Amino acid sequence: ALQCLALESYGDTDLPDLSILAQLKVVVFESDDLDAFVRSLEQYATDNADLQVHIISDNTDALLSLSQPLHSRIVRFGWGYLDYTGDQVPLLCSQFRSLTSLSIVGIAVTNVVPLFTALSQLHQLVHLGLWVNFWDDKELPPPAHRSLAQLNSLRALELSLTITSHSEVQWLNLPVRMPHLQTIY
Repeated sequence: ALQCLALESYGDTDLPDLSILAQLKVVVFESDDLDAFVRSLEQYATDNADLQVHIISDNTDALLSLSQPLHSRIVRFGWGYLDYTGDQVPLLCSQFRSLTSLSIVGIAVTNVVPLFTALSQLHQLVHLGLWVNFWDDKELPPPAHRSLAQLNSLRALELSLTITSHSEVQWLNLPVRMPHLQTIY
């Protein structure tokens, strides 16, 4: 009868056999070591189309090793904020299109356009955390060259900005880029 399960695994604890993944509807797994969990997903969850997987970790390599059939099961990934370049955010967006929540740091202005292009592939994304740094950029690209994709499914935005003027916030043009946004934190 169990449908939802949350697990936390740290240190030298061996992860038990997770054959239960074949019948769950939701699993939340938190750990710094995803290897055993990924093996259990591959072994037991491939045929469970109803499973939604929330992974709280910073191990993007283990996540990227998942087979294609399991990509659509991952709806949340991250441990706080992912680093834009170090955690291969565009690759994660292209492979895990069922993500509903994502938080990203280390975004220079020069990466904003490719980031929004990558995020636009996530048609179920409802929560986004962004930490954009305008501080190091001497001048903003002109408005004609900031063809940011729209994030139509987005409802909640956690926004952290390092800015020197309000024009930098205006440059993002949030009302146009996130037309259905309901909450900004």
